[in-house]
Amino acid sequence: MLDIGTSVLMITLTLLLQGCVFLVVWLTQRQLPIIKYFAAGFLCYGIAMLLLIFRGLFSGFVNLNIIAHNVIITAASALVVYGLGRLLNQSGFPRILIACVAFTAVFWPITMLIDPDNVGLRVLASNALGIIISIAIFVILLRDISQPRLIRWIGLAVITIQFCALVLRSAITIQLMYGRGGSNEAILQGWYYFFFHFVMSCMFLVVLGMVGYRLQADLHARNNALSLEVEERKQLQEMASKALEAEKSARKEQRQLLRMVTHEFRTPLSIIDRSAEMIDVVTEKSLPAVTQRVETIHGAVQRLVRFTERFLATDRHEKGVVQPEEVMQPDLIARVREHFDGLDDAARLHFSLAPDFPHYYGDLQMLATALINLIDNALKYSPENAAIDVTVSWQADEIVLSVRDRGIGIPEEEASSIGSRFFRASNTAAATGTGLGLYNTRRLLDFHNGRLALRPAPGGGTIATIYLPLPGIPLHNPTVSA
Repeated sequence: MLDIGTSVLMITLTLLLQGCVFLVVWLTQRQLPIIKYFAAGFLCYGIAMLLLIFRGLFSGFVNLNIIAHNVIITAASALVVYGLGRLLNQSGFPRILIACVAFTAVFWPITMLIDPDNVGLRVLASNALGIIISIAIFVILLRDISQPRLIRWIGLAVITIQFCALVLRSAITIQLMYGRGGSNEAILQGWYYFFFHFVMSCMFLVVLGMVGYRLQADLHARNNALSLEVEERKQLQEMASKALEAEKSARKEQRQLLRMVTHEFRTPLSIIDRSAEMIDVVTEKSLPAVTQRVETIHGAVQRLVRFTERFLATDRHEKGVVQPEEVMQPDLIARVREHFDGLDDAARLHFSLAPDFPHYYGDLQMLATALINLIDNALKYSPENAAIDVTVSWQADEIVLSVRDRGIGIPEEEASSIGSRFFRASNTAAATGTGLGLYNTRRLLDFHNGRLALRPAPGGGTIATIYLPLPGIPLHNPTVSA
């Protein structure tokens, strides 16, 4: 005969130890939170068995102890079944499990109240719940294809044995209820606890093996994902390197082309400059209009030469590209007027100057060129004889230079592209141009941390506004010459 007390104590210690094992695994493997259901389930099994051990110590709470024992046993089984379902990517039959726990919580108090001595009825109810839970585990294992076949078949075999044992126990219980039981009931109870211990130990090993395989599979999947990400990053790095090399090659060709074009410009510019000087020499000094036009030609040629040389220096990343000085309003406007003097369109320019211009440091030639580009665009895309308003003002922290025309304006859908290299608006086809004017203007303003804003003018046309932050170019700018 098996000693029931010893069997119960062994089962209790084993279940508590198994619950602690799952608890440690859960605490160390947080990437698989499903393990907490197994930890809670096996710990609840152990607590239920502790209640069974202490049942005789508190004679006044025997009924309550029996109710709590069975409710906790059913709840523990529900946690293990649900956790197994989730581990194998299934639902775990939550509604059925909740119904089993609810049935236990209602049925046991009622039977203990109505017929507390009818142990056989409660045993049959416990067996029925065990059969339902066994079927749920059997279905979950049968549906699974993620775990190794050996582990699944061991689990199925253990559940099948448990199912047959529960059916056999139910049959024996019915026989004892209506036949002769005697001392056979104690022997049956001892063998039941021994078999319960065997089944729970086997299920612990099966579930632990499944958890280990799942952790290994997840680790393998993460390693594969990491390898794939590393490979993708390598490919992206190679693509970026190729793109960078292509960009470097394109820039090198661009610099070579720019040097070639600049070199070719020097000869015709020198010819134009010398021709202007010869005209000035052979022309009578009494013709001020001719003299003025010759000076205009000479000044324009010199500005173009200086401007080209400075852009070559920019391309070579040389210091001294920006030549800062204190920019005075009269000097800036004089440079702009000088560019348009002698042209028929000069009379269309209306200047409105700030009465009190602040101290500002910048490159006078660059700022004048930027403003000239805006005025050139305004003249080009406005009707003949239409006035162009050039306004100089300043606010608390920036200088504002604006050019207002009454021309064709900018299509709204193309406003974001204006100022891009070689881009021309769709309504500018009638006028000549390269699409570089505003691009170069923005580039010149970048040296001054300035910005260019374009907006529609009331009544038609465009207002182009330059914003230059005060006090000007920082002294630590690496492109500034001391």
